[in-house]
Formats: sequence, structure tokens, C-alpha cells
Amino acid sequence: MDTTKLLGRNIRFHLFRTELTLRDVAESAGISPYSLGRMASGKTKLIDPNTLTDLMRVFKCDANALLLPIDGVPYDN
Repeated sequence: MDTTKLLGRNIRFHLFRTELTLRDVAESAGISPYSLGRMASGKTKLIDPNTLTDLMRVFKCDANALLLPIDGVPYDN
């Protein structure tokens, strides 16, 4: 699976887990909801490392939780 698609699925999982909206996370991370929406849909190819750091802070997780498959999460298209 493509890294950006994996990141997108994991962002959607963490949105569900934390019960935050895309807009709430975007505001807390300091990025636009449009940009976060593109990341969550797997449509962006370049991801800023600072954005990853901000998402880790908002979701209270490490980089592995955003970039690697999570047990129990389906990754089928």
C-alpha cells in the first residue's frame, strides 16, 4: 500500500478514535482543513514533516501510529 494512502487511513482512524472532526484537528495542527482533507483521502504526495509532528501532537501518538499499519484496522480499498 502507498504510504500516503496508509497515512490517510490512519488519519481517519485517529479522527474516529479521538472523536475529533477534521476541522478541529486542522485548527489544532495549524493547517487548513482542505490540506488535511487531502491528506486523509490519500490524494497528496508530499507530506511536510512538521505537519506529521503536529498531527502526532494533536492525536497524542507517535510516528509509527501514523505511518505504519495498525492492528485491527482494515486497509482494503
